[in-house]
Amino acid sequence: MKKANSILWFSVFVFIACCSKVKNEENVRIDRTIMFDRFPDSLIATSVRSVDYILLEDVKESAFSEINKLVMKNGNIYIGDFRNHKIVVFDLAGNFKFAIDRKGRGPQEYLEIKNFAVDDHSIYVIDNYRHILYVYDSRSGKYLNKKKLPVVVWDVECFDNGDFLFAFAPLPGGSLSDKQSPHRLFVMDSNCRIKRRLFTYSEEDPIGKQTYFSTTEDRIVFHSCGSDVFTVFSKNNADTMFNIAVDFGPNKIPRDSRGDIHAINENGYHYLYGTPVMCRDYIALEVSIGDFLDCFLYDGKNGGITVNSAESSFKCLWFPLCSYNDKYVCFLAGDDSYKSLVADGFERAEPVVEEHLVNGGGVLVLYTMGTIHN
Repeated sequence: MKKANSILWFSVFVFIACCSKVKNEENVRIDRTIMFDRFPDSLIATSVRSVDYILLEDVKESAFSEINKLVMKNGNIYIGDFRNHKIVVFDLAGNFKFAIDRKGRGPQEYLEIKNFAVDDHSIYVIDNYRHILYVYDSRSGKYLNKKKLPVVVWDVECFDNGDFLFAFAPLPGGSLSDKQSPHRLFVMDSNCRIKRRLFTYSEEDPIGKQTYFSTTEDRIVFHSCGSDVFTVFSKNNADTMFNIAVDFGPNKIPRDSRGDIHAINENGYHYLYGTPVMCRDYIALEVSIGDFLDCFLYDGKNGGITVNSAESSFKCLWFPLCSYNDKYVCFLAGDDSYKSLVADGFERAEPVVEEHLVNGGGVLVLYTMGTIHN
């Protein structure tokens, strides 16, 4: 398995070896540049082999108001609802398994779920109020232990060697009660001791956002909101990383406006909003264009950008929450959204899916990716 992962890692980034290393205006070394095309000729639908659904069991304990982070691992689906301070877990058939719903002041409880991550054995929950990383069993939700956090962090992911990768970004007009070094990333060991600090920031840097990471079986992707650069780490450890820039040409954010969200919106500058989501040879990009957010797909094999059709919603891909093997995963929130898509050309689902949506149930939409050859 490790050898297969290494081959996959190499195949996705083989093009990087031929690229010169340069630094961009954010003073980050760039290993690869994606030239952004807002109006490409190719459509995302040509890269979608099939669309399938997972119906999430609707019981009292499984209720959630929104999905702030979704992880598919260990044969489970982990849904983070940060507003309600809970993580709801289903199996891959959509059956409810358990929920971590422990907001409180007890020894095994947290005051917030700022974010979470999952590895083969555990669920890790960030609580910045207490400066604690709580650890729960990933298959039962049982409390295991907790670790003291040395800095305030907004997001977390896990390396295969037991290390953690934590993200932070400054908030406009905000300040921390305790001083910490001005870095966007902290690599920590299994006991949350800082090993490395990466990517310094200034107060004028891009604003914060809710989630900074996305993952695949062998990669961790990091991105700060408004930055034109995202970083791809090997899941093995923090030593292997690549920086990929998206070139928006004349529509990119000027250097002196990069931290000014009002100027960015008023002038309609283009920038990456969500953290890019990788799936085999593809990279899903959520791009802010004026008042709109659009999903674009970069195809690593041919180096081109594809877009959803403006004429039809057939195999329309909205920005995914995560990827799982060769699939992008999205969430269908309700019957009204589904009917609107179908009216615009989206292929109808099986009656059982439609009935679940009518009854208010949540549905995950899985897009199996791969170029379709006629």
